[in-house]
Amino acid sequence: MAEAKNRRFIHEYTLSSLNLQTLDNFDDYLVAIVGVVNEPHFLEQLLMIINADHFQSFDDIQQLPVFNESQSKLHVFLIISGTLGKQYRDQLIQKRQLRFVYVYCIHENHHIEWTNGVEKVRCVTSDPTTLIEKLHKDVRTFSNRWPFEQRSFIKSSIPTSQWFHLFLTMICHTPDTITLPYDDMFNECRSYYKNNQAKLHEINLLSQQYRPNNVIREYTRDGFVYCVLNHALRTRNMRLIRIFSPFIRDLHSQLSDCRSKYLRNLDKEQLIRSVYRGQQLTEEQVDHLYSVWNSNHPVITLTTFGSTSRDPNVALDFIPFADGVVSCLFEIIITDDHYASAENFFYEAPVFADISSMSTMPDEKEVLFSLGTRFRLIRIEQQRTEKNGSC
Repeated sequence: MAEAKNRRFIHEYTLSSLNLQTLDNFDDYLVAIVGVVNEPHFLEQLLMIINADHFQSFDDIQQLPVFNESQSKLHVFLIISGTLGKQYRDQLIQKRQLRFVYVYCIHENHHIEWTNGVEKVRCVTSDPTTLIEKLHKDVRTFSNRWPFEQRSFIKSSIPTSQWFHLFLTMICHTPDTITLPYDDMFNECRSYYKNNQAKLHEINLLSQQYRPNNVIREYTRDGFVYCVLNHALRTRNMRLIRIFSPFIRDLHSQLSDCRSKYLRNLDKEQLIRSVYRGQQLTEEQVDHLYSVWNSNHPVITLTTFGSTSRDPNVALDFIPFADGVVSCLFEIIITDDHYASAENFFYEAPVFADISSMSTMPDEKEVLFSLGTRFRLIRIEQQRTEKNGSC
């Protein structure tokens, strides 16, 4: 067990600069800690940056959610003592829902050998600042706007997908002459973050400064509006989606305007031909894509706004390695037929645009697809490596 003679502290600067309490768009994760004793101050500091709903300390390792099949969809980030980690290594690395392990110990050298080559072990450290910086980066990577899961798209031929697509389409195409209640949206955000004073200050500020023509920049900030909106879209919370309909309409409208401008000034030498997104999928999610691909109607409908990049290397950077999952690089091809039909009045053109010039992160070279975009699955190729699958 990790028994400390002296209390170990997370540096004050790190505590003030790192924050996982706003990641409500990533509901299914838990930071678990087991085997770390005599460290009450460390636990107090963790709770300063991690929402209490996403943190749990365990006395018995067998109580961890990774040993509970009913919680198989939970992403677990485990802080564990060196002694327990060594004892349960083989059992833990087989658990799919265990994303990463952080070995927190006094004697680092004692635990280098058994952790060597275990991809899920992110660090072996006695320094709480090093640990929390690693943890923060990993949780952020899994929770940002790029990851794309089975709830993010639905098979287009399923009746429930058709009415949900119609519902989203009606919101996206609400006429500008109809005034939508922005106050309801900001009040919902205030309720969502009622215990976070810093976030409440941001909400009040944006409610005063919000402009529809700046919505793309606000979206790429991964701020509070983005978090609540994508939570609503992923869970198909109709009440929340209606409340956030002003933001949905504004974002779709600005994307549509960008697309129209792009088509008016079309340069055949600079056409967007292919875009990419990199991410991890579970075996079940890959099986779902295969089932759609092998069906009579291999089309999926995007139920969230979908981020991609014109640069495959950027997309690959968004694939954090972990055992038990499949690393995937999606290539989305925009065909000549699309551009040939784009000016046809009767053509239901997908709405997407290169938003790098308006993004807070222009280096991502992001092309954003609006919700409701349909994709036809042409091919799924799978390559096997020694450590994990890739598709």
